[in-house]
This record gives sequence, C-alpha cells and structure tokens, in this order.
Amino acid sequence: MGGLAVVAVLVAVVWSTVRPPPAAPASGRVGQAATTDLSQLSPQEQAYRLFDRVMRAHEAGDAEEVSFFGPMAIQAHQLLGELDSDARYHLALLHSVSDTPGLALIQADSLDLEVPGHLFGAMLRGAIARMQGDSLRLREAHAGFLANYDEEMAVGRGEYQEHATSIEAFLEEARAATNNGVSE
Repeated sequence: MGGLAVVAVLVAVVWSTVRPPPAAPASGRVGQAATTDLSQLSPQEQAYRLFDRVMRAHEAGDAEEVSFFGPMAIQAHQLLGELDSDARYHLALLHSVSDTPGLALIQADSLDLEVPGHLFGAMLRGAIARMQGDSLRLREAHAGFLANYDEEMAVGRGEYQEHATSIEAFLEEARAATNNGVSE
C-alpha cells in the first residue's frame, strides 16, 4: 500500500500540472479534468485512469508522455494484486507500448490460462506479432480470435463492452486478412 500511496501522490501532482486529456479517449471512457485528485480514487480507478492517459498519449504519438506515465501505470496495475481479465489486458497493452513485448506476452498467456478462448488473448498476441513483424503469429492470432469470437461475444463479458472499439477493429482486421489469405 505504501508504494501505491507514493504513486498516487506523484500522479496527483503531475496530473494537475499537465494538459487536460481529450474529451473522448480511445479507450471509450469519458475524459476527466486534469485536476483530478487521484489520491481520492480507489486503486483500480487510479490504475485505469493512468492506463487511459498512456493509451491516449501512445495514440497521439507522444512518446515522452508514454515514457513518463507508462511505468506509473504498470506499477499501479501490479499493485492491484490479483488481476481480472480487463486489468490483465490493460497491463499487457501498457507493456506493449512501453516496448516490453515479452512481458505483454506473459499477460496474454496468463489470460489464456485463466479464461481459455478469451478474445483479449488473441488480440494481444496479434498486437505483439504486428509490432514484431511476425506474419505467421499474426495469422495465428487472427485464426484464434475468429474461432472464439461468436461464443465469447455470446457470453457478454463486461470487459468486451469496455473495449468494443478495439474488438471490432481486430475483428475487421482478422476477417480482411482471412478473406485475402494473408495477414499484414
């Protein structure tokens, strides 16, 4: 808890001194004012706010902000203890944008062990394969995703709703690659 308190205070101070985030971040969550006092939030809310900030910075091409907030977001997720599927997906994405794809792959493996067929596992493997230029592994990720898509969507997992845009984008990519007989 001491480490989390340090992270919370540091983030609260830094958060209040940087520009405000856009109103509609890519993660689908509503943006928060730059003066949000993260120390007043639960550890999960802190971790998720940091995740959103890092993902927005990554999508904007702001490597400096990713480098600054990425380690804080990773630590905040690690301090959560046992991770649910959504938090594990967040942690893997944070590792992938922080240039530690091996650690992202560990999270994908853990997710597959905990919830076989979960769409996030294939999505993570696809993202890592794309980053590494590995077309064979990308095809495998697409195939795994498509094989489990209908059944998994019927389950109606809450984390799928939170990341609907990312799931739909990967679905389109997987279908296009399958229809063309290749992966990018």
